[in-house]
Amino acid sequence: MGETRVKVGILNLTDARLKAVEVECIVDTGATLTVIPRDILIQAKITPDGKIQLHLADGREISRDY
Repeated sequence: MGETRVKVGILNLTDARLKAVEVECIVDTGATLTVIPRDILIQAKITPDGKIQLHLADGREISRDY
């Protein structure tokens, strides 16, 4: 089985003067969340709104920005 990749633009909608940051992403049709590396979000001038608690398959609970 291969993997599907797509090019997407990450865009800060609060500032129309900024250009989209183009990245290549792996498509995961079973995913419930999208994960974008922090350095790409910083480059697009996107800041977190808060934190979310996540429960991992091994039973751990972690907190991440969203």
